[in-house]
Amino acid sequence: MSAVEQCLRLTKAIYSILLNGKKENREEWIDQVNALFDEREELFPQINEPFSPEEREMGNQIVSLNSRIQELLATNHIDLQDEMSNLRSKKTNMKKYINPYDQVNRDGTFYDKRN
Repeated sequence: MSAVEQCLRLTKAIYSILLNGKKENREEWIDQVNALFDEREELFPQINEPFSPEEREMGNQIVSLNSRIQELLATNHIDLQDEMSNLRSKKTNMKKYINPYDQVNRDGTFYDKRN
């Protein structure tokens, strides 16, 4: 199997994992994707010209899959940021619920609303 074929196989595997990724097993999912990216990166120095017509077609498939992979990674990144911001807001709301008087001005002044 040529390096281009191996690269295409790994790219398809990365794409399928990203497409079917589960939020429950995020750490395992990220480890799998990183391992495949590392394995694919090791193949890049082995890919040299001249390319046969079949290898050119495989290269075109790799490029198109790679653009879809980048889009999926961007959407997963945005989802992760949203989850992190939701967790932060839940944490602050929980603190406010547990101790509602923690944020009160404690300098002893009273502000009259009638003026």
